[in-house]
Amino acid sequence: MKRTILVTAFAFLMAACFSMTSCKGNKGGKSELDSIAEANKSLETQVEEMDELISSVLANFQEISAMEGVINVPANGEMNTSQKERVESSMQMITEKLKANKEDIDRLNAKLQALGSKNAVMTKTIKALQSELESKTKEIRRLTEELQRKNIAIKDLDDMVNDLNQNVEALATTTEKQSETIAAQDASLNTVRYCVGTKNDLKEMGILVNGKVATENYTSDYFRQVDLRKLARIPLYCKKAELLTNHPSSSYRLSPGDDKQLTLEIIDPQNFWSLSKVLVVRTYYYLFYRSKIRLLEPKHSPHHIAWVAVFR
Repeated sequence: MKRTILVTAFAFLMAACFSMTSCKGNKGGKSELDSIAEANKSLETQVEEMDELISSVLANFQEISAMEGVINVPANGEMNTSQKERVESSMQMITEKLKANKEDIDRLNAKLQALGSKNAVMTKTIKALQSELESKTKEIRRLTEELQRKNIAIKDLDDMVNDLNQNVEALATTTEKQSETIAAQDASLNTVRYCVGTKNDLKEMGILVNGKVATENYTSDYFRQVDLRKLARIPLYCKKAELLTNHPSSSYRLSPGDDKQLTLEIIDPQNFWSLSKVLVVRTYYYLFYRSKIRLLEPKHSPHHIAWVAVFR
């Protein structure tokens, strides 16, 4: 778990590093690397704290399961003093550990938000812990209600039931919000944009500037936003095209159809979009026009008419 979180977080840091150095060059590179080193150290500390919290929550769940096995409610509802004291002690400890787990999970959520990284793995881990907490809380609440129905007097049992009811309600709200967060993060992580056009089209939209793809001040409406998992083919409606953004050559192919028109086929989506979440494709079209060509020989040769093909 810890290794997965660290690797994911480090990937975000390295992406930021390359972004800064590519934009600013070597100037100030040392200070940027120092800042990244400090950020990485801070990140490791936070990840270690999150790892400790997760370990604590899991240990509490194991202890709760063990104590549940001790609580046996007789069918006739009769318990001697020793049995009641054992059940009372176990119920109080379980309630305390459930509260501790809820607080630790709240801390995990707060730390995840503070990191500001779209770590789907960590988010799903926290959601799984919340689901287990909700399940355990409902189970203990059922047990306390069973004790009440059988008129087994346990100290502070009513308070325990109230606390457990509040926990279940709070967990339901938190789990719903967490599900929404995961869905939003999943959509964000898999959202890509692409556009296809001729050189003139791309220039007019401010996407192609001085022969390079612009990173700002372009017409964003020209791009189409899609889920990379649902995009496998892009018809280009031309016989020649090139990708202006960076994508591994092994992850795609330009396939001509029976009419020689090209289609961009994305073979490996994750690899294709690994270097850039933006795709810009320049298309070429043949334009034919008549041109007069003066032949050098013979000297008095008339003008000849020829069809000249050019790319637009």
